[in-house]
Amino acid sequence: MNDFMLGAAVRVQSELLSYGGGTVTEATPPRIVGSVRDGVSKFAGYLTGNANLKLALQVLGGCIIFICVGLLAARKWWPTTPIGRAMQDQGGGKVFWCLAAIVLGVILIAPDQVAPFIAAIPAYLVQIVLDILDKIFNFSTAA
Repeated sequence: MNDFMLGAAVRVQSELLSYGGGTVTEATPPRIVGSVRDGVSKFAGYLTGNANLKLALQVLGGCIIFICVGLLAARKWWPTTPIGRAMQDQGGGKVFWCLAAIVLGVILIAPDQVAPFIAAIPAYLVQIVLDILDKIFNFSTAA
């Protein structure tokens, strides 16, 4: 190594030491799962803070679950009734929508416990995509 390169390396090292005590922070993909959970928990806290609204949500969630379980029971055990025939139409996705409504009913009954978990599932998927893009494009070592 010649003297010019050694002098340049020493100058760069002294400049780095003058910025924040010698540490350089790297850019990394954001960690979004915790933020999503915290935000949804805060929103659920607003909803359940009012006792009347909490009771109304619980009653609504219970009614939704009761109706959907009744529709699924009609599909299974009374397929000759008009509701049973309507629930058995192929390609309509009625069972999927009943299951989605049951999940909604559970969220309405206990939003503090269930909603942050449900909201974190797509956040995990987005986080995985961000991590993959970080590995492909090397965002964490970009200047």
